[in-house]
Amino acid sequence: MKIAMAHSRFIWAGGAERFVFEVSRRLAARHDVTIYTSEYIPADTYPGLNELSIVNIPEWQWATTLLKEDVIFTNTHGPNLLAYRNKHVAYCFHSFMNDSATKRPDRVLRRFLDREAMKRNQRIIAYSKFAASIFQASYDRAVTDMLYYGIGPDLFDLPGKTGDYALYLGRIDPGKGLDRLVAWWQSIDYDLVVVGGGGDPDYVRSLKQCNNPRITFLGPIYGEELAKTYQNCRFFVFLPYAEALGIVALEAMAAGKPVIAANAGGPAETVKHGTTGFLVNSEEEFCQAASRLITSNETCQDMGTAGRQHVQQFTWDNVARRIEQIAQEMLES
Repeated sequence: MKIAMAHSRFIWAGGAERFVFEVSRRLAARHDVTIYTSEYIPADTYPGLNELSIVNIPEWQWATTLLKEDVIFTNTHGPNLLAYRNKHVAYCFHSFMNDSATKRPDRVLRRFLDREAMKRNQRIIAYSKFAASIFQASYDRAVTDMLYYGIGPDLFDLPGKTGDYALYLGRIDPGKGLDRLVAWWQSIDYDLVVVGGGGDPDYVRSLKQCNNPRITFLGPIYGEELAKTYQNCRFFVFLPYAEALGIVALEAMAAGKPVIAANAGGPAETVKHGTTGFLVNSEEEFCQAASRLITSNETCQDMGTAGRQHVQQFTWDNVARRIEQIAQEMLES
């Protein structure tokens, strides 16, 4: 089977980029897979993507391009426009279009084309119940398939360890809630390591202006260094405002680490409050949860063990098999 995976830009290392990479490399072992994108900066995204077939499509040509593949999986709003000229197309709903308030003519046209293309997609795939509900409310169309992200097997194999810092890992973006994480950390006398890249440089500078010696900002990391960073932390913190899923929370649990997450969106579905971590609604709840994990090795270890058991079901092999099944179903329908 010839399969296309389309994504607007590979210019950072986020969840959607991880999905395309992990699924594509597994499907490529059994099928002819091509990745289509408008921008690819190898140094800024996941290593290993360059081992796959990557073809450039200018941003303005998504709506007019006819691909040769049997089935197409689009992963962002630009490639979604491939549904205008191609038949077997599935849209993978990773994130929300965040320009609905602007009245600029080009943005209004973009939203119109996006909505019309959504009507033409054969399948709509969401990665959490929260994302599915947002999609239906936004497009007045139900999601056809619900599929959580996967986790790399290397994290499950990490030896247990109670580390000595709290960790945030992911894209440096306002939607990830890093402004409130940094603000809430001011009253916590413990080390916080923030790992990630991308984002508006002005936003990154504003975060660093907190001048808190307990907070260290690092760039993106991958591979063995990423695994060690998870292993050496004590717990993971994740306070996004409206996250569709949050693959990093799953990875942290696979590494045997408790997770403190915002009680909203996808993380509220995957973190089991009081068992694999804590879901918080306020600064007070956040500080109480952090204090408990900082002072109790037993709580960290018990929650870490429970988290690792909880996420055994989330593997990239399972995700790839389900995508393969959806592709076959689209061809046969």
